[in-house]
Amino acid sequence: MKSLSLYFSPTGGGEKIAKAIQNGIDQNDYDYQFSLNLNKRPVSAETGEIETLPVIFTIPVYGGHMPKVAMERLNTLRSECNQPAILVAVYGNRAFEKALIDLEAFVRERGFNPIAAGAFPCEHSYSTDETPIAAGRPDNTDLKMAEEFGRLVREKILR
Repeated sequence: MKSLSLYFSPTGGGEKIAKAIQNGIDQNDYDYQFSLNLNKRPVSAETGEIETLPVIFTIPVYGGHMPKVAMERLNTLRSECNQPAILVAVYGNRAFEKALIDLEAFVRERGFNPIAAGAFPCEHSYSTDETPIAAGRPDNTDLKMAEEFGRLVREKILR
């Protein structure tokens, strides 16, 4: 099974989680893994054919919500066929509050069908050696959990 991973990951933790989930869905078939890092550019027509793929949307949490910059980068994306959407929030080990609710509303407005959601801790962007906040996260255990989440999503899609 193929999937598309779209992630906005300024510190890199969300990218690791997104790829682990995609590994679980795609069964680690690296020959055709489709992903787009939205840190520097928005989704555009140049991203290719994605009309039928399940889409993993991974966003960080800023102040308990989906960041506006992530919304801007994803704004042009639309689904005409009720594509499955997997919603993922990564947060600095404090709380993810309303970020998944924001993301759900955002993707539904664009024609996607949310089928699963998860939240994973990542090292907080304010973490330092003096004041570590979720330092080293996601760790190997987190990544294994994310990959297992992906496998469960795959099973759900294939039913």
